[in-house]
Amino acid sequence: MPAPRPTVKQAALAELRSPTCATSTQFFAPHVLESTDGEPRVHGVLLDGDVHQVHFRPQGENYFLVVMVRATPDGWDILGARASARARVALSIVSETLSAEDITRATGLDPTDAWSVGDEWTRPGFSPSRRTFTR
Repeated sequence: MPAPRPTVKQAALAELRSPTCATSTQFFAPHVLESTDGEPRVHGVLLDGDVHQVHFRPQGENYFLVVMVRATPDGWDILGARASARARVALSIVSETLSAEDITRATGLDPTDAWSVGDEWTRPGFSPSRRTFTR
């Protein structure tokens, strides 16, 4: 009787113990991962098409390292590793001549915060004043 097929988590853990992909070494070697009972803790497995993404968190970090695994008829194929960061991106456009509406129209993006030259504003403890630039 053939041995039971390992789970995707077991396949990813085996990749961490004995890397077969250069990206596994590149991403995982410099880090100490959060663990349980001496074994790296799997924080989750996401399925993207036919690729299982097995997530591990480095100790003290706010991002994950991911082993990408695909099922094959004979077991699992390790596709590589990557980082999965929690990131935020901000875009700030400043002008002395354009209005906030002009910038919004030109970019097609909805601003989370915007003002135009001449708009009144108040800071706590200060008298109201007028904006000298658009953002």
